[in-house]
Amino acid sequence: MAKKNVRIPIPKNAEDLMKLARQVHTKHQELGDASPLRAMEDYSWTTAATDLAKAEEAHKRAEQLDKEAEKLRGERNALLQGTIKGIVTSSRNMLQGAYAKNLKKMGDFGFTVDDSPKPKVEAKPAL
Repeated sequence: MAKKNVRIPIPKNAEDLMKLARQVHTKHQELGDASPLRAMEDYSWTTAATDLAKAEEAHKRAEQLDKEAEKLRGERNALLQGTIKGIVTSSRNMLQGAYAKNLKKMGDFGFTVDDSPKPKVEAKPAL
């Protein structure tokens, strides 16, 4: 009989779950016909091993894509912070001068023109 208050957690993290599944499957294979896991009725390690291999391959590919995506985001951010932000800022400044009497025209260029009054901030009394 199992001891009371003993927990044997199943990992929630995909990588840890695959690692545990691989360990269980390896031990099951080592034991062969003597493995107590052969008695399971609802699951079979013979079929689950195929799913595990597919999951491991998908995980490996996802990791590669994450690294590639991180690199691409870095390239994008470098470009945005350089030329793109500079030209957009300069364009805004030029249009503010060109349309000084009617800033709403800047909306035609895609700029958001917010002419609502700023909320007044009450001064806090000094202590």
